[in-house]
Amino acid sequence: MIEHIEYSDRAKLTIRGDHWGSANISVVIDGEAMSPRPTDGNHEVEITLPDTLLAGLHHVQIERLSGSAGDIRSNSVMFLLQPHLADDIKFSTVQLGRLRESLGQFELIQEKPINTVACTLTPEIDLNQTAELLLNQVSTDNGYTFKKVLQFTIEDRYEADLNARVISPDLQAAFHQNLFPLSLNATVTGGNRRWLIQEPEIDQTYALRKSQGQLLVNYGLAADDTDAINRTVFQVGAMEPGNYLVRIKLLGIPGAESRLRTNDQGNYVKPTVEVS
Repeated sequence: MIEHIEYSDRAKLTIRGDHWGSANISVVIDGEAMSPRPTDGNHEVEITLPDTLLAGLHHVQIERLSGSAGDIRSNSVMFLLQPHLADDIKFSTVQLGRLRESLGQFELIQEKPINTVACTLTPEIDLNQTAELLLNQVSTDNGYTFKKVLQFTIEDRYEADLNARVISPDLQAAFHQNLFPLSLNATVTGGNRRWLIQEPEIDQTYALRKSQGQLLVNYGLAADDTDAINRTVFQVGAMEPGNYLVRIKLLGIPGAESRLRTNDQGNYVKPTVEVS
């Protein structure tokens, strides 16, 4: 039986309980079995969460492997994997190049400049989950909420092209179908489920991640963003210039919200973004 679970430092899950016995123990998260590390005899185990586990609610059980007698599972307990924001959050004004299709031909157009907030978010969010960006200006009552994430998806069959650092005609066509320009002269860097495409003809950057059997393409990135490969980008509207505390909230899941950090006096101080 599981009596208590504790989630810490965004990577480890500690599970405490009783009546586990001395047989082989597995931790089962959302139906996937993993090998834990015992930390307190037969009453506590610890597991490092896989980096592919998404933010949100998950089910966990203890499974005791009992050989011919059959496997025995404990009660199922839910835990909340909260999103976490890194401190390096960037406000930018960018101009996007898009495609306009007419009679089977694509024409490049330059859209009006937009404001964006780019953040590094772990763990990743389910593609079917709606996220809100919450901004609260420090020392004032100004608060803003934005929901538009600048991303689209393409099939993961292009992963081999990306790992080979090749812009194939098929990959180019996938971008064009989403009305985003991509030339065969663009460069690819990265690997291990994350890539960066630099489009020199229009000075545009795309950050790609493999997630849930698809390739997620993030756009609206600033040219000077040194952490572009890990970014999630929100389009934001007009705001008063100043320093803002930043949170991410997952809609429909109570408590699924990134935490603000405090100083020694208990005041909220991080993460923040400077809006100009």
